[in-house]
Amino acid sequence: MWATPWPARLIILILEAAVTLLAATALLHGHPTHGDFDRFALLVALSAGYAEAGDRVERLRHYLAASTGTWASPVAVWCFAAALTLPAGWAGLFVVVLYGHRLVREHRHQTGHPHRLIFTAATVVLATLAASTLNTAAIPSRGVLAVGLPGAIGVLAALLAYMAINQSLVSTVVYIVTRPANWRTGMLTGDDLALELATLVLGVLTAEALLHSPLMTPLVLVLLVVIHRSSLVRRLQHGATTDAKTGLLNAAGWRQLAQRQLRRVQRGRNGAAVLMIDLDHFKKLNDTYGHLAGDTVLRAVADTLARELRGHDAVGRFGGEEFVVFLDGIAPATALTICTRLNSHIRELRFDDVRQVTASIGLANYPADGRHLDDLIEAADVAMYRAKARGRDQTQRADAAITP
Repeated sequence: MWATPWPARLIILILEAAVTLLAATALLHGHPTHGDFDRFALLVALSAGYAEAGDRVERLRHYLAASTGTWASPVAVWCFAAALTLPAGWAGLFVVVLYGHRLVREHRHQTGHPHRLIFTAATVVLATLAASTLNTAAIPSRGVLAVGLPGAIGVLAALLAYMAINQSLVSTVVYIVTRPANWRTGMLTGDDLALELATLVLGVLTAEALLHSPLMTPLVLVLLVVIHRSSLVRRLQHGATTDAKTGLLNAAGWRQLAQRQLRRVQRGRNGAAVLMIDLDHFKKLNDTYGHLAGDTVLRAVADTLARELRGHDAVGRFGGEEFVVFLDGIAPATALTICTRLNSHIRELRFDDVRQVTASIGLANYPADGRHLDDLIEAADVAMYRAKARGRDQTQRADAAITP
């Protein structure tokens, strides 16, 4: 906690103090009914039971998230259901109990960082209090959910507030602590954002079951297991096909995607191209400036390739300082223009300590230079070495034509 930058420490301590005061005030002014106590107890039992039963899976997801960024947590199901069915103070108390149980589990396995978990709990308590307040403003009567247009608006407003408060607070502290190049690094995006939304929608269904058919509530566990197990499978697949250093496809993942794209090209009788891109004098760069500087260069080049190429193009790190690209549905002249542009953008990259970086690119076109992926890779590789032999920082085609 005390090793974090002081702005982050200040935000964390102020937030935790403010949330403690708000939650305690809401709890003291709440007037729970017997039904509220029953729902509170049922939510505690379900959340604790799910956490204990899926402990190993949850730890694996947490481990994968540590290397790939933020992640959607299944606790949103129970917290959002509590926000929709309990008085605000008691919903906040439920979050405290839930994260207290998580703290015990992390201590049991000697994993995690307590100060991070407590901060996360504070953000979730605040998000839950806000969601509960908005939902109650739409439908003041307890035990009723989403009746008519006001109720639907109340639930939607509660859902959006829950996501916005939780995400903004966590991403702000992550940005202050890590100072990533992109501020979006600490935010849920893509599949994780969709998973968080699906989890909150499941929280709405859980709330409906709690209010109208409590005995059916355990069935939510089945849907929750399916959703988060499928998420784990996607993470494992992503980890198996992604290069950790650059975020691009690794050699195996690239080959699978390029092979699928080549089959589509063959069926449609379209053109395609394979690019082999090798950074010039990279070993000397590593020896002179160190491997950390080399890693920075690799990430910058990877970002350049991802930015300059189309979203569906297969872009991968083939190993070391070598990158590979498969362009489908493209004519030879256009492929050559793209290579020239990539040469230019890589040359324009600037770093604090490293001198100018350049790349040699070999270009092989389908079907002129090969009809199979391995043939195209080999032809592009030969062309790339020709580019190095002719002075580097240029593109050479597999047909031995010299780039203008």
